[in-house]
Amino acid sequence: IPSSYAKLASLLVLSLNENLLGDDIPKQLGKYGKLTHVNLSFNTLEGKIPKPLARCPLKFFSVENNSLSGEIPYSTVMKKFAPEAFLGNPLLCGQVIGKKCPGFP
Repeated sequence: IPSSYAKLASLLVLSLNENLLGDDIPKQLGKYGKLTHVNLSFNTLEGKIPKPLARCPLKFFSVENNSLSGEIPYSTVMKKFAPEAFLGNPLLCGQVIGKKCPGFP
């Protein structure tokens, strides 16, 4: 995903599912807090889910079947999505999906 997408201040919908996209999700994606729909499922994305996404007014969110890892940012927005939105990322963890992260009690 081009990092320039994070600079699109009026971006509401980001639907890039099934595009064989790799690398990380840009860390600043969602920094303007306007995204309502994010579908990044069925790619080969790696790294963490950026924290700014957890502050967006998301109505739809799916990152299933990628290679994401780390703790899913916890927020009232993220916790409303079913665990299925995160399936196929065995290295994801956190309260949102009810899976403890390594190193935490």
